[in-house]
Amino acid sequence: INILFPKDKRVVVCDPATTHDECVIYCMHNFRIIDTLILTGETDEMKIAGHIATMAKKHKVVDVGGDSIGLGGGIFSRLEEMGSYTVHRVNSSKTLPHNTTHLNVRASFYWNMMKKIIDKAIPYPEDEELRRQIINTTYEVINSSGMIKITKKDDLKKILGRSPDRADAYAMGIWISDAAEPW
Repeated sequence: INILFPKDKRVVVCDPATTHDECVIYCMHNFRIIDTLILTGETDEMKIAGHIATMAKKHKVVDVGGDSIGLGGGIFSRLEEMGSYTVHRVNSSKTLPHNTTHLNVRASFYWNMMKKIIDKAIPYPEDEELRRQIINTTYEVINSSGMIKITKKDDLKKILGRSPDRADAYAMGIWISDAAEPW
């Protein structure tokens, strides 16, 4: 797919992880993953912030972001302290004010990703593990207003045999790209 974008968007996104999961860092250019770093067992917030900063410098990216719950809090605080980045903090479990469409932020960014993929508005990722994680995420209408929830992370872990860290990072990257200022 050769998708043309009217404005250039670049972001570095991170889904920090606990000891047994993948800490995924993607650089995305116009919604396409152009660089990947997957750390296993890395929980040092400052090292992860350093990896994000290094990737951002390499690709001349100003917008960085990701999951700011738990481990991510320190990572993104450090990146804000550096003063070189526009930091987009994502709290995936937070409910969106006045939102009757999605149960929480995580459901919103996954729904956004799914719609863009179906509409061929973004390229489908090439990474087979990422595809497997996306495909196994299901959506469910939970009330008469049509509110959407997605598969719980713990349920996805049982299905996949691992946390859906790559899919989380990719979906957040698309969401952050939508918010990022074009070059």
